Amino acid sequence: MAPEHLSNLKETVLAELMYEGDNEGRLPPAQTWADALRLYVGSKHSFECEYLNNRKPNQYGHAFLRSLSTREGAKIEDPATQALQFDSTDLSWNANGPLLQLMPPSGRPDGTGTSEVAFLDGHMKRQSRDQAFSMAASRSVRKK
Repeated sequence: MAPEHLSNLKETVLAELMYEGDNEGRLPPAQTWADALRLYVGSKHSFECEYLNNRKPNQYGHAFLRSLSTREGAKIEDPATQALQFDSTDLSWNANGPLLQLMPPSGRPDGTGTSEVAFLDGHMKRQSRDQAFSMAASRSVRKK
């Protein structure tokens, strides 16, 4: 992971955890997550994915997992396996949606076939779409 990319993603994930602490344990609304976190980060630059080639102004490249919108973080089982933010094909501000729908199919342009995923416990990991799908499927089986 490029150090600057890691720093940007880590900063926004830490901002989510601070937001949660200030808002009765709830995560931000998916539709306005970046707006909500903007108060906790130094600049909009923190929301930019450094792996995007030829990124235009007002294109960011990270998304929030929509199914976590306003959920209580402490009630989410196994936060180390719960994706929270991730590299996204939706480059808009406040991009949100399902992980597998928005995660770049071939990963980032560095040729690894992986994308960065940040988890609810604050750690980040490079994952392929197959790895992300397996993790999501195992979380779904555990819930039943």
